[in-house]
Parts: sequence; structure tokens; C-alpha cells
Amino acid sequence: MATVLDCAFPGYFFLSRGVKLIYGTAGDNNMFILEASSGRELARNSRDGSGAYGVVKPYLADICLVTDNLRGYRDKHNDSSIKDAVTAWRGAKELWSAELPPDADLIVAGDKILALTKTKDGIFIEDIDVPKTHYSGGADNVARSPAR
Repeated sequence: MATVLDCAFPGYFFLSRGVKLIYGTAGDNNMFILEASSGRELARNSRDGSGAYGVVKPYLADICLVTDNLRGYRDKHNDSSIKDAVTAWRGAKELWSAELPPDADLIVAGDKILALTKTKDGIFIEDIDVPKTHYSGGADNVARSPAR
């Protein structure tokens, strides 16, 4: 099982067990991918705007999920319909992106990606459909496609 480590500044790390990469987010809208053994930067994205990178979570054997929190845009435009997002990475390659309900907590349960939303009306769990993606390796060799 991969290990998730909290860091001293806003953001999270994910150390992939096979690939030895560190995925991280940091304050003021920064995301990075480092090679664990050398600290060499493989990818970095820093962007302006009212959105922010959120949490980093392991998914299956060699994929990392990074969320986009768009609360700043919802607040700025007084538009509660603006959704958040999650992006899947393998190594330093972006695989796919999918929408998340606004302010949802990302939950990974086996090969399922779920969004947990808490409102005054209750707690809601939604399955997140991901684009058709082929995963390689053993028990994780599955193809998922959204049910539409």
C-alpha cells in the first residue's frame, strides 16, 4: 500500500511504492512531481487565479489523484454550480480529469473514486465516473468507463 504523508505547509505528498515519486501541492496554487531518490523535479505547475490545488491521493497501484478546489471562483462569481475537479497522474503524465461536486471530499475505495458532500440536507456519496483508461499490472489490470 502506498503511503500518504502530510507536510509542513498546505498540501499533501504521495510516495508511489513502485515508481518512487513524490506528488505534492503547496500554498498559492502549486503542484509538483519529484523523483524520490534524487529530488529531481519531473513536473511543476503554478497557476494564477482563484482556484487551488487540493489533496493528493493514491489510486490503484501506480496512479496519483490531485484535486482542484474551485471555491475561489464560486465565491468570486457567486455561482455555487461551479464544480471542482480531480486529475489522475501516472508518473509525470496526466491521464485524465473528471468533475467533482463543489466542496466534496475525495474518497478512494479500491478501484472506486467517490465524492463525499456534506450539506444541511445530509451527507451524499457520489461515484465519480472516469474516462476509459487501461491500467497495467496484475490485479489492477482493469478498464473503467463511465456509465452514461
